[in-house]
Amino acid sequence: MKNTQTAAFCFLILLASLLLLPTVAFAGAQEPGESAATSAECMAVIECSTGRELYRKNAEKQRPMASTTKICTAATVLDNCDDLERVVTVPDKAVGV
Repeated sequence: MKNTQTAAFCFLILLASLLLLPTVAFAGAQEPGESAATSAECMAVIECSTGRELYRKNAEKQRPMASTTKICTAATVLDNCDDLERVVTVPDKAVGV
């Protein structure tokens, strides 16, 4: 259960940072299908605890895959790392692999 919630949380954070930037201006609560000021072509905001869709824009439109590696890395770190403040040094050999 924790892994699913962590993965969903990471996905939503990544989705927000990639699709909602530079700005999303919600004027009060939005209903599914209502218009919001955003530069994103497609988006969905989903409440993790209930799965309820809070907002959508062109959610059916197929888009190229985003940064799946970043989502998986974030989920792996959150599931396996007890101290998120710990600094980890990555060897030069590992960069770009």
